[in-house]
Amino acid sequence: MKKILFIILSMFMLVGNVYAESKVTSFYTITNKCAVVKDNKAVIPVTVRLDNDKMKFSSLMKQMNIGYVTNYEDVVELNIYGISKDDMNVYVDYKRNSVGKSLVYFEVAQDIELKRHEELVSFNIGVEILNDTSINKMDIFGNEVILADEAACENINGYKVTEIERIVDLREVDHTAYINDLIKKSIIGILSIALIICIVLLIRKKK
Repeated sequence: MKKILFIILSMFMLVGNVYAESKVTSFYTITNKCAVVKDNKAVIPVTVRLDNDKMKFSSLMKQMNIGYVTNYEDVVELNIYGISKDDMNVYVDYKRNSVGKSLVYFEVAQDIELKRHEELVSFNIGVEILNDTSINKMDIFGNEVILADEAACENINGYKVTEIERIVDLREVDHTAYINDLIKKSIIGILSIALIICIVLLIRKKK
């Protein structure tokens, strides 16, 4: 019985540690698949949603990042505008990594709390292609966005592109993380019940 109790405690601690690691803040972003280029300029609408069960963001926290975007030096110039929330600042870092990408940061003026799939912020990324450079795609937070003319983008996106992003059905979003969290919680619950039963049996055996 003591060996069984030890095994249950060990499994409980293991699952608990894995579950804690899953609480790292993560986001998913929604963009158009293709952005129309006119006069060497394009607009990429972005919506950022929370991918954790629940998370609080404090105004005391500075430079929280959403992720990387393509920002080749002397090739593109980026600016962020049309931020959906007046009390939030979103901006591109001027620093670039070895593959020509920069982090996009955000700061909140007051504390906010979000649940999974709730919108953190939406904004537009203005792209200006410099020096008549030929660039046909960009990495926007892990999403490959093609840069093309209006006809090509309408065919790729499946709808006419405007600066207003089409509403995406959340049923199309990957819910793998949510399912994994649910499974982990279920395992923890089962192990807790097994632990209680073992403790009760040990107490009765001693009596």
